[in-house]
Amino acid sequence: MSPIDRYDSHCHFSPRITEEVFTKEVVPHLMNQEWPINLMMTNHIDEPLVTTLVDMNPNVMANVGIHPWFTHLYTFEADISKEDHYHKVLEKYSKNWKYDHPITEFTRFLPDPIPIHATLKRFKATLLGCSFVNVGEIGIDKSARVPRCGFLGNTETGDIAGLSNYKVSMEHQLRVLLAILDIVAEVGVKSVSIHCVNAHGILYDVLKPLNFANKIPRIVMHSYSGSVEMAKMLLKLKNVDIWFGLSDYVNLGRSNIREIVFCTREKLLVETDLGVDTMGESHGKTIDLVVSKLEALGVDRNTLMDNWIRFNSH
Repeated sequence: MSPIDRYDSHCHFSPRITEEVFTKEVVPHLMNQEWPINLMMTNHIDEPLVTTLVDMNPNVMANVGIHPWFTHLYTFEADISKEDHYHKVLEKYSKNWKYDHPITEFTRFLPDPIPIHATLKRFKATLLGCSFVNVGEIGIDKSARVPRCGFLGNTETGDIAGLSNYKVSMEHQLRVLLAILDIVAEVGVKSVSIHCVNAHGILYDVLKPLNFANKIPRIVMHSYSGSVEMAKMLLKLKNVDIWFGLSDYVNLGRSNIREIVFCTREKLLVETDLGVDTMGESHGKTIDLVVSKLEALGVDRNTLMDNWIRFNSH
């Protein structure tokens, strides 16, 4: 029997988390968190919130990172105008988009670009200052379109909804990803949670040549949406230790889920991929639902719990 009966290998805050909700509702709840959760950082809004939780409760494991959906908000250039930055890192999603809008329609809602070097410096300091802080959520996404409001959680745009016909260039997404992976290699981080959508071949080519001399990281393909063949290729990589996270929200209705579960069962982790602030007291029930569905697919609960223990072993 496993010494734990529940965990969440990947959760985060919802895009519209506020400091008031965080302080009055989330912090008291997480202070009393009784089972392990791996809490991701996604952007500039939740960065100060996640870092506040470091050392608060050993069951709340904090991570630092920039989600690919927010990478356009960050710049590598020391002196670049807002207009030049967004024109540089954004590109058309589709030439056949029926309702096209000029880029200025939503860039006017966007902030001045955030200097990424300062952000990376803070990440590194946090990682060096606390050995059990890890990296996530980072990655690449070939399918994501920038919202017409500029970014998820933007409170400056009122009721503007829907998606624009723009996406973050893969070049910029990769530059952000590689910059953070450089810190992983330098610091010797234990685990990394990676978001990847319709770009698993590109990610494989990124991971294969990397040299993590200090410490081989455990890289979680969170809410894995790739093929069975790609999962097998990733598992064969020698320079990284690949794991796979599955959530009900993203994965369990997919046509290849049985095959994915079969080939990854010894490296499989349970996750919600949802906001802790929105789940609240139902967090445990949400995890139990994922576990029960994975059990129905042939993975017993003890295996899932033991995987988490192995994943977190030194």
